[in-house]
Amino acid sequence: ELAKEFGFELVARVQSLMVDVIEAAKRRTNPTKEEGWVLFWPEQQLRVKVKCKDYMRLARILSGLSPRAIFESVRDGTYGMLMEDVPNELKVLPNLVKEVVEAKEQSVRDGFDELWALFEQSDVFGGSRKDKALWVLEKCKPLSTLFFEMLSKGEYEAPLWKVVEARLESDEFFSRRLPAQDMTP
Repeated sequence: ELAKEFGFELVARVQSLMVDVIEAAKRRTNPTKEEGWVLFWPEQQLRVKVKCKDYMRLARILSGLSPRAIFESVRDGTYGMLMEDVPNELKVLPNLVKEVVEAKEQSVRDGFDELWALFEQSDVFGGSRKDKALWVLEKCKPLSTLFFEMLSKGEYEAPLWKVVEARLESDEFFSRRLPAQDMTP
């Protein structure tokens, strides 16, 4: 009665032998429809959860989908591999997290590109290494590692992701938990 009053689905109550429950659990293949069973022994007031194999596989997948794991997979170019076993109906939130990471990366990249264009137009661009370093430290200290990498190696990918990570950390991005109600079947 209480479940109906609050709009919860009431699960069927079935009396079965333990061996029948175990065999039924082995046959289940849709983890988003059925988790498993709660076994109850009334004499001992004992309850035991039996989870289906596919549901447990899904739970392991979802437990690996933290903001940090998503960031690392975007950084390393392995996001597709991270998500390949996640059912489509559960990809919405991780995809949103991925978009936040990509937006932060693009923001850092755009900021650097804008400052680099100013740097190239400045008088100091053709000057000594010391003059360049002083200009960079004065005008754009937060992105100085990107500038020095670009000056010495002609690219800045490696330190770019360190800056992105630092900015996400300052936003407390990695301490956020993905809402369970959006991640579980």
